[in-house]
Amino acid sequence: MNLDRIENSWIDDRYKGIPGGGSPFRLRDIGQQGWNILQEVLSLPIWLSNRQSYTTIARG
Repeated sequence: MNLDRIENSWIDDRYKGIPGGGSPFRLRDIGQQGWNILQEVLSLPIWLSNRQSYTTIARG
């Protein structure tokens, strides 16, 4: 599956869960935003998961 089109999509604070006041960015760059849940930058509710737990859940 080619995810280039999705990863190159521009998102901004109009999307649920994206903090307000920031500049638009590509989805592929979301990890570079420097957001920290412990500093309460993101709005609630928040779901956290790691790849291992997601894989375990997906396999049932």
